[in-house]
Amino acid sequence: MSRVAIIGAGVAGLAAAYRLHQSGHDVTVLEAKSHAGGLSQTARDGSVVTELHDGERVAQTVRLPEGHYVNLGPGRLPHHHRRMLGLCHELGVELETYIMSSDANLYADTATGGRYSRRRLANDMRGYVAEKAYAGLSGDGAEMARAFGDLDGEGIYRGTGRSPGTPLKRDELARMRAWQHLFLQPLSHYWQNTLFQPVGGMDRVWRAILAQVEDSVQYNAPVQRIQQRRNRVQVTWTWGGYRTSESFDWCLSSAPLPHVAEHVELKGFDREFTDAVESVEFAPACKVGWYSRTRWWEDEEIYGGISYSDHDIQQFWYPSSGHFGADGGTLTGAYNSYEAAERFQAMSVPDRIATARQGGSLLHEQVADPSIIPTENAATVAWARVPYQRGGWAHWRPDDPKHRAALATLRQPAGRFGVIGDQVSDWPGWQEGAVWSAERALAWIHDEPTGGAEPAETEVPDSRWLTTGVPGGTG
Repeated sequence: MSRVAIIGAGVAGLAAAYRLHQSGHDVTVLEAKSHAGGLSQTARDGSVVTELHDGERVAQTVRLPEGHYVNLGPGRLPHHHRRMLGLCHELGVELETYIMSSDANLYADTATGGRYSRRRLANDMRGYVAEKAYAGLSGDGAEMARAFGDLDGEGIYRGTGRSPGTPLKRDELARMRAWQHLFLQPLSHYWQNTLFQPVGGMDRVWRAILAQVEDSVQYNAPVQRIQQRRNRVQVTWTWGGYRTSESFDWCLSSAPLPHVAEHVELKGFDREFTDAVESVEFAPACKVGWYSRTRWWEDEEIYGGISYSDHDIQQFWYPSSGHFGADGGTLTGAYNSYEAAERFQAMSVPDRIATARQGGSLLHEQVADPSIIPTENAATVAWARVPYQRGGWAHWRPDDPKHRAALATLRQPAGRFGVIGDQVSDWPGWQEGAVWSAERALAWIHDEPTGGAEPAETEVPDSRWLTTGVPGGTG
């Protein structure tokens, strides 16, 4: 049996604690904040979201009607994330279908002020592309193009019964550039049907894990120093106003690497490892949640899915459950990352909410009406401003040789210390990566490895593509 310190009570830290506890190890989980869950936070009535603005803590107390919630972190579980789905099954976390896309979803274009249904844009895009393909094909190839785009007998796209009404003009459709603003995201593997969500909020997952290891967790216990010793690790943290230092057989850290680089003293580590820690950057990500007193979107035949915009809100989510309910529902009024999130996180909380309202009103006029969507029921988070978090996920770029070297180093333990979390996985920004890393750490401890870097051919994930569906290996 080993004595193991785990830094961070997010999904990775809790999953590691759970698996180690099952194997008979003595585990201590050190969580810097007053609550568990890490990035996977579900806001309900009374929840407090804390951000740092100009060095000062700004706390929002969320006000939502009973039974309503907003997932401020992860919101869905892809069908191929078998570790997460298996963990939910193992712990009895009930799942329901998450609706990623509906043909009734919309795209709002700020340049024209227009809004267009997904079925209109998708079928017109398909038709015009098929028309060009038809002109260069013959035989079965031409017939395939005709069927794909619903072309007429001359191979011309003149509109389609798949999307009744007048088609957009080809040049108008091209100028809109909807495909650059996540409109094609549901076609990417990560967002293809079927997806799932826990009934009652994403925090149901980590709360189920926490219930198995709760006696092992210390809250408000930020770690200040990690020191390698001969076959041991000395971990120093503060708790209850006192400084504590204890020796462990192993230490696993799910703390975001930018936080570790800036606030945790690493002693006894080689330069290659500390350089790798310091090289990691996190991508900015923001969300805004709304409560609506009525389910007006269902009057537009929208039942779940996501609408998109080239406005900085980027995405507008509709609830996947509670259809036809009489007590309204919650909406994700903005979910953005990278450049749009940088602009959002620079705003004050009230300005961010006001900007999300303005962006949402481009999709639906009801969003502009506080009598339908009250400002006092809004909730927002800029993850780069949350204490100890530093952003949404590790921003890896496959074209950067430094990223390849750093990831190869960080994926192996340095002596008796190992980094865990989606930040060092093939799935940055996804809980599947957190669980994968926890299971991998269990193998380290059982096999007693001595460390060493992975081979030079370590594959570096494209974080932007994996989190947005838009390739971003060079940015």
